[in-house]
Amino acid sequence: MNLCIIADMIVNAGLGVLGTSLFIDHMPETCEVGVMIRNPLQGNPINHYIPGYEKWQFQIIVRDRTHVGGETRSNAISKLLYFGNMNFTQADGSNLLINFCRPRTKPVTYPRLPNNLIEWSTMFEVNSAE
Repeated sequence: MNLCIIADMIVNAGLGVLGTSLFIDHMPETCEVGVMIRNPLQGNPINHYIPGYEKWQFQIIVRDRTHVGGETRSNAISKLLYFGNMNFTQADGSNLLINFCRPRTKPVTYPRLPNNLIEWSTMFEVNSAE
């Protein structure tokens, strides 16, 4: 899955600026307030029986200096990315129907050292067809 569609939604909602406070696959250590989108480490399964149909996951990690700031941004992103039956045009011009996108977990909060920052990790699940 091309995570740029998800990134565009976050940018359009005013919850991040790509390359400054919103990153795909890697967030620099120098970023103290930001959001990272990435595919799960185990990858997403391939469905060989129904071409173009996919069930996949991605992870959102929110980083902040304060609990209030991080929790507010994490909750806003979870609310934004809870939707169904939306069509998107991919970078190659093909159409993608997302049947549903929704949080699969509640945010898991953990400390981020050495800067004494806090991160919130949420897994999302998606069902889509090309």
